[in-house]
Amino acid sequence: MDIALDGLDLGGSVQTSLLGATRSIDWTKVDSDDCFLTLDATLLETIGFTLEDKTGAVLAGKVPARDGLRLRVGADLQTFISGWELLRRFDDNLDVKIDAVDRIWIMIDLFMDANADGPLVDSELHRP
Repeated sequence: MDIALDGLDLGGSVQTSLLGATRSIDWTKVDSDDCFLTLDATLLETIGFTLEDKTGAVLAGKVPARDGLRLRVGADLQTFISGWELLRRFDDNLDVKIDAVDRIWIMIDLFMDANADGPLVDSELHRP
């Protein structure tokens, strides 16, 4: 997400497992204003949803909204092709936006990786 509206600067690179298996991927640079949207998988469970990765492993804590995530409600399982599609699932009032009216709002944070090292740490999480 481009907070300063100056374009996404993915000129960095990092080794991370945040998006699945550990690998080198394009990333933000140190002190970038760009960020990633995260969901709190643990809080999702409190309202009856289990968030899984594409292999079926149950996720917990803050998770980047990304492709391949699966959402389980009882026996029903949905796989999402993008983080945006997953968010759309939680647009409770169907106004085509996620805001304080939607129950998922309190489960969303922005991950701004200030030191561009890859790990998601609490000090780099911000409320939208």
